[in-house]
Amino acid sequence: MSGKMQPKALFTLLLVTFLSASCIGQRNTRLLRESAPLNIPDELFGSFDAGKSEELLQYLCCNPRWEVREEDGIRFAIRQESLAGKFETTRDGFYSEMTSSGNYATTTQVILSFERPLQDAESMTTKAKLPATCKRLLIAEPDGITGYSSHLVVEGNGLFLQIFESSPEARRQFTILALEEIARELTTVGTYIEKFSVPTSIHTVQNKQVLDAFYPKAASTRKSLEVTDGFQSGIYFLSSSFNPRRPGFAFVRVFDDSGNRLSSDSFELASKRFVGWSDSDSDYFEYAVEFMVGFSPNTVPRNKPFTARIEVWHNSNGSEKMALTTTQTVERWQR
Repeated sequence: MSGKMQPKALFTLLLVTFLSASCIGQRNTRLLRESAPLNIPDELFGSFDAGKSEELLQYLCCNPRWEVREEDGIRFAIRQESLAGKFETTRDGFYSEMTSSGNYATTTQVILSFERPLQDAESMTTKAKLPATCKRLLIAEPDGITGYSSHLVVEGNGLFLQIFESSPEARRQFTILALEEIARELTTVGTYIEKFSVPTSIHTVQNKQVLDAFYPKAASTRKSLEVTDGFQSGIYFLSSSFNPRRPGFAFVRVFDDSGNRLSSDSFELASKRFVGWSDSDSDYFEYAVEFMVGFSPNTVPRNKPFTARIEVWHNSNGSEKMALTTTQTVERWQR
């Protein structure tokens, strides 16, 4: 993405913001119905369980379609979906776009979490525990711009898969497809890791031959850092690639040209993403995040562009190291 955000992308972002605040995490008062029986694959999580969570976590960190975050002590991975032909991060992991059928947007979210579910939509949530070959989903009737909505949480082997779908039709086409895709991906990945035993170097020639089908794009071949404009002044998108060689998470720090820190602790926490790593000199892993320049000292005026230094840092077991840096003309965010 480069330059100013296009009108369609802006509409999508505003729609996602509205729906993410209204669809999950609040008590549902809409009328409910049951879906047709839904088949949940017994092999949904493949051979993975709580004992192999580190191997699974590394795969998710290395694959740019999955974005690994942490909230309230829960580590989880959001599966990116394609919008306008691109797989990109969104603030809350919701993906939404208007469709040609009906007056409702299609909004989806897929989360794979460790230890416990990340979210619970209370009365609208359907919970299943493997083995659960057949399950009927609770579906909320349309309300306003929100279509038929469901939230499925599947538990198995210490892992949790959460699928949210709101769409113009009651049939759960996205949910069914997501279950099939996740089962196929994790079964393949689990078999590969067991066969080749490479938990410390997920990117090898053999690995790519097996797993390319699950990667949305070719891996980066160089270290990079790019910052582009968001949908309004003060909001920016950062896209980068590097290899920290150790497990850990990346985050963003922002300074003005005098060295004054423009990013707060909460800002840096919001930009925290676990990233891939390996021991190969030819591997580079994606780190992408949306960030806001809004916590600057009064010496930085509003409505006036200024030069900022933007840094990507990596934290591995408490040891911090700057990985990338660039300068960019930015503005402070305004309400």
